[in-house]
Amino acid sequence: MSSEDKTIRVHVPTLFIKEIILQESNLMEILRSSFLKDGIIIMIDVNKGEFPEYEEASSYTPKLTSKEVYEKMNAKNPLLQDLVKRIGLKPVD
Repeated sequence: MSSEDKTIRVHVPTLFIKEIILQESNLMEILRSSFLKDGIIIMIDVNKGEFPEYEEASSYTPKLTSKEVYEKMNAKNPLLQDLVKRIGLKPVD
């Protein structure tokens, strides 16, 4: 930002992050007091290409059935199968 320019340009990887920044209510006040300029505006550009290391987390994880949970647990600890047999449990589908 030059001394005459009142625009701060920010680059973010996703539209979601852009929205988070725009919803930050005190951000403009903080920027204006930090740079001692009143007419500061913020321009946010979404460009995932500038963030090659950024990986979006998937917000959807499928719900596992009790049988799938049992199979995963059994794969990690095969002794679980012995316990299930001893106490007579059976996973519900």
